[in-house]
Amino acid sequence: MFRRTFFIGLTALSLGALLAQLGCGTSQRPVSTASAAATAGASGAGRVPGTLSFNEHIQPILSENCYACHGPDPGSRKAELRLDRAEHAFAPRKEGGTVIVKGKPDESPLVRRIESKDEKEMMPPPEAHKNLKPAQIALLRQWVKEGAEYEEHWAFITPRRAAPPISVSHSGWSRNAVDRFIAARLEREGLAPSAEADRRALIRRVTFDLTGLPPTPQEVGAFVADPAPDAYERVADRLLASPRFGEHRARYWLDYVRYADTHGVHFDNYRAIWPYRDYVIGAFNANKPFDRFVREQLAGDLLPARTVDELAATGFMRCNLTTNEGGTVTEEVFVNQTRDRVEAFGLTFLGLTTGCAACHDHKFDPIKQRDFYGLAAFLGNTVEKPWDLNIAEPAPVLRLPKEMNRPMADAVLARRAELQEKLDGRRARARELTAAWLAANHRPKPVAADALELRLRLDEGGGDAIKNSAPGAKVAGFKADTNPLVWGENTWLWPSMRMDIFTRVNLGDLGDVEANEKFSTGGWMMLRAKPGGGVRTGTGNGSLLARMGDEKRKGGAGWEIYHENLQLIVNLMPQTAEPSAPTPPMAAAKAPARKNAAKKGAAAAKGPTGTAAAMKRG
Repeated sequence: MFRRTFFIGLTALSLGALLAQLGCGTSQRPVSTASAAATAGASGAGRVPGTLSFNEHIQPILSENCYACHGPDPGSRKAELRLDRAEHAFAPRKEGGTVIVKGKPDESPLVRRIESKDEKEMMPPPEAHKNLKPAQIALLRQWVKEGAEYEEHWAFITPRRAAPPISVSHSGWSRNAVDRFIAARLEREGLAPSAEADRRALIRRVTFDLTGLPPTPQEVGAFVADPAPDAYERVADRLLASPRFGEHRARYWLDYVRYADTHGVHFDNYRAIWPYRDYVIGAFNANKPFDRFVREQLAGDLLPARTVDELAATGFMRCNLTTNEGGTVTEEVFVNQTRDRVEAFGLTFLGLTTGCAACHDHKFDPIKQRDFYGLAAFLGNTVEKPWDLNIAEPAPVLRLPKEMNRPMADAVLARRAELQEKLDGRRARARELTAAWLAANHRPKPVAADALELRLRLDEGGGDAIKNSAPGAKVAGFKADTNPLVWGENTWLWPSMRMDIFTRVNLGDLGDVEANEKFSTGGWMMLRAKPGGGVRTGTGNGSLLARMGDEKRKGGAGWEIYHENLQLIVNLMPQTAEPSAPTPPMAAAKAPARKNAAKKGAAAAKGPTGTAAAMKRG
């Protein structure tokens, strides 16, 4: 069912709070050719056409010449004046008024001081060694005259659909909304559209644009010979439906998320991260909605209904550089990987440069150092180890099914997620459920009495005998025939009996069933802690409850409940314990323990604390 393994980035907590701030698009993308026509001048969305844009025209001037003293850094700010945010620039000054008077450049101290020739008043001051050019001063004056409209950071401005302009001289040339924008700009620049390219050039251009590959000679010939008026549109549709389209478009995304098939430093070995690449290609080819595309990459392993794709998507979290170079500090490697992940997240999903905030509040983008390390707390909370061991598949890894088994694997993952949700719900109510159970004063329920041969409560509290409390029991009790019994062991139910590793209680002929006869047995047992280990683990392996036949008469046939390394094993003799073939090496260590138990009669033996046991036919 499975093929290669692939290492993934499994997050340890939900990034829902982050996703809520991303402003992901709707669950379906528009496909109309006119949809691309409305985003021109996104940074100036909401402003009057023909006016200056703060982000495009004014911000660069202020950043270069003014923000060193009047920008976002409180440590270097002077005169308690901040010009990068509207609420500060228009705030009343102690001396009265504001530095910018909307629509009135001649009354604005800002304009007066940038135009001043007085060294005591001019801005920037001479000691700053920055001089505004006349064209820059003119832009600032014009901006104030137009109302001094500030804009949000471009990454936070929602693109708005603009009405396609009308070109008088090229109105017949346009075929769609995009053409109308181009025609209007050509008209404004006094240019005429180029003549339409011949068909060979057209198919080469569209094929390179959509697939990154040239068309085949057969494709060129077919297009040139196709007289249909929609021949070009059908070529474009064919290319958009081609797997090569997703490969070509995914390349740009993969470059941005810093995808690479090798570790990146030191030996730069190969790493098996290619399923993430295939996931991105598949997402573009399937026209996956962007909001889902984002969620799967940031928290695919935490989504309610999991699929293999959702898990592979978290490969985004593992695209950072990794190393196993000797002498490196593990914690330093972890910090660098987390920083890299935060920077990639900011660039890819927020359109922001966050790297500067690793050391200080960002000078231009609205990212503070606190924000940076808040993101680091989310994105660094993974189970990935800082060192990669220079291997292709450093943990955690994902086993990928073959394509033919993908639907079945997805169904299993979805079912597991459903059960996990139920389990999480019960865990959330654990205290409530436990309190209700304790308040009800529950005691162990009586074992069904029909055909019951043996019931040991093991609550005698002392002595070397245990009672058989099964109704109508043929044998009322049993005595230990080796080490004495030890009482008072603390368990969940009551102080009970502890069997030493060599303790043996002979239960006589109980449990003597035929090979085709149904029977059941069970009990509560608590394995003792290994001395000094701090973890509950058995002190030895051996039978807990067993019934062995006479070796001469029945060939040692029987059954046993066997304890081995915290696991309970049911053995049927002689099929499992006494094969006719030589004993396998791994079974050799078990033989002595079983030999001790392989005597006529049933026995309860070997090392755990028992709180109850029962056996019946049928």
